[in-house]
Amino acid sequence: MSYRSHLVLATLALVFYFLVTLCNTSCYNAEMRRMRPGSGYEGCVDTDGEMHAFNSTWKSDACMDCECDKSGISCCSNSSMPYLAEPDACEAVFNTTSCSYQVKRKDNTSEACNSLAMM
Repeated sequence: MSYRSHLVLATLALVFYFLVTLCNTSCYNAEMRRMRPGSGYEGCVDTDGEMHAFNSTWKSDACMDCECDKSGISCCSNSSMPYLAEPDACEAVFNTTSCSYQVKRKDNTSEACNSLAMM
């Protein structure tokens, strides 16, 4: 296989990787809520009832990147789900401290498994 063919295949693989990553991103938007009935909008109130200032950003407890603006809250996941090489023998376990998945064997959780890609 020529150098050019390798380059084309590598480029296609990178494009596919980024498309899969972008297509798998999960986001949600929430409309503005008042902190107290009858009060004005002072910022954004998240699902935990915490107030966030307009034009602020934060990471939620569910490892989502969130932002507040005058239209409300927008949050998107910042972690990719692994595509398991052996789905019957392995499982993806989400670690909320590192905001990442760890792939482990179902019958021995101390042993890691392979994943084919992150989606």
